[in-house]
Amino acid sequence: VGSAPSMRFIAFVPLCAESRKAAKVKASMMQCISSLRGSIATCQAQVRAMGKAAEKNFENNLKMKLMPEYCVPYALHLLAFRHETASAAGTLAGEDDSDAEMEADELAQSEEASEKRLKKRLKFLFDPLI
Repeated sequence: VGSAPSMRFIAFVPLCAESRKAAKVKASMMQCISSLRGSIATCQAQVRAMGKAAEKNFENNLKMKLMPEYCVPYALHLLAFRHETASAAGTLAGEDDSDAEMEADELAQSEEASEKRLKKRLKFLFDPLI
């Protein structure tokens, strides 16, 4: 478990979706996920041999550190609080009230770009996990 890749690494990966090295980052993420899945298989085999107490420990503690799917809440949190992520109020997060004079057309384009970026990042996160 000590050599397993961190969930934080996987959670930060969607932020690289627009980078020039996105393909390399995604390949690293796939390798990380494969490594985690291998660690899970090994750990589960060892846990089954140890008995019920070990299985309970695996379910309650180790599973959250090894299963790549557990990075999703962290990634969603990071994406939700990015300054370029559109908020439900119709403005971009991080904007001041002084920016309220932004034209409606400009705001719509900004929100559209923000939504497109968010969709790309979510796809970047979920594709390797599926």
